[in-house]
Amino acid sequence: MADRPWTRSGAACAAPLLALVLALAGCSGDETPGASDTVPPAGASPSSSVPPAADGPVEAPSPGTGATVPAEGGVPAPVEVRPDGTGTVLPGVTVRLGAVTRTEGTATTPGEVSGPAVRVEVEVANTTDAEVALAPVVALSYGAEATPAPQFTRDSDPLGATLAAGASTTGVYVYALPSGSAEVSVLVSSGAARPLVFSETL
Repeated sequence: MADRPWTRSGAACAAPLLALVLALAGCSGDETPGASDTVPPAGASPSSSVPPAADGPVEAPSPGTGATVPAEGGVPAPVEVRPDGTGTVLPGVTVRLGAVTRTEGTATTPGEVSGPAVRVEVEVANTTDAEVALAPVVALSYGAEATPAPQFTRDSDPLGATLAAGASTTGVYVYALPSGSAEVSVLVSSGAARPLVFSETL
């Protein structure tokens, strides 16, 4: 019975000591202080994987990298030729404008309207010793605004796709033209070659 007072006093002193031990154990885990600040939220990628924004404008790809770089405006500038002059549309292939006269066009296909027209002759000569592929394109415009003129299909007899060595040929083109128009321009081109432009006053 003499030991009971000492036991109660020892228990009272042991309780705070046990609480202190548990508290220290809770603070001594593996978690590193501040580590929670470095863990990205679920689904987010690490900030190091995001490339920095460009500081200046992105340079356009240079030729040879697979990108197509068109010529300025997309079309070569035409070469102006005097109405009585001769131009070169391909190496060894010359073009000159023949007779340009007023006429009447006959509509034969949808979109065409019979009426005043202009008849244009385009003469082509192949001075080389080989056949050439012309792939000719002939167009006519008129007036200060260079208004395109529609072509009469049946009245025209266009140039062929090829021209034999040393040969010459003439294509005939008929375009609708208002009776009051006097200034016309005829464009002749072949494939990707620089086009020729002939100006004529009726």
